Amino acid sequence: MAGADRGCRRIGIPPSFNTLTVGAAGTWTNASTGDVTVGAGGVTNNGMILLDGGGGGCGTATTDILIRSSAAGVQRPWNGAGAFTVDDVDVMDQAGTAPITVRSGIDSGNNGANWTFTASCAGAGGGGSSSDDGGCSCSSIGSGAGLSWGAALGAALLAGLALLLRRVQGRPAPERKRLRAFATPERA
Repeated sequence: MAGADRGCRRIGIPPSFNTLTVGAAGTWTNASTGDVTVGAGGVTNNGMILLDGGGGGCGTATTDILIRSSAAGVQRPWNGAGAFTVDDVDVMDQAGTAPITVRSGIDSGNNGANWTFTASCAGAGGGGSSSDDGGCSCSSIGSGAGLSWGAALGAALLAGLALLLRRVQGRPAPERKRLRAFATPERA
């Protein structure tokens, strides 16, 4: 499925996480609503992150995405060499080394020097690939259990879905057909 939408974007990132890593060919997109709470592990982006409060592109006069720390007043790191498009969001208690420009957003305070805010929609931002073959991983706050997904899991899920669909439609699954051929004796 070339150009298919897999990984972080399709499965979704929990609204609260301890650590989020976007792989080199990965994409995390939130072009709608839903606050993001970042834990101590922060965010590492080596792919593409697109956050657009309210959707519809920069300048929609809404900040429907609040980016916050899991501990008020404690900055959370955003690092990596990936691309960031961050529009119409409200940011507080974030820092790190990755340069991030928030267009048409709100600086609610205690953000590091790597976060810059502009009222204009000109400049940084724009497009990016919708492909997500690099996968993403994240661990949830509180559980400590890590979640990880990428192209391999996506392919396995699609294969399982295709098998389930064949069964619902009343068609035998290819695996069953082969098993019957070996299990049924030939009659002359």
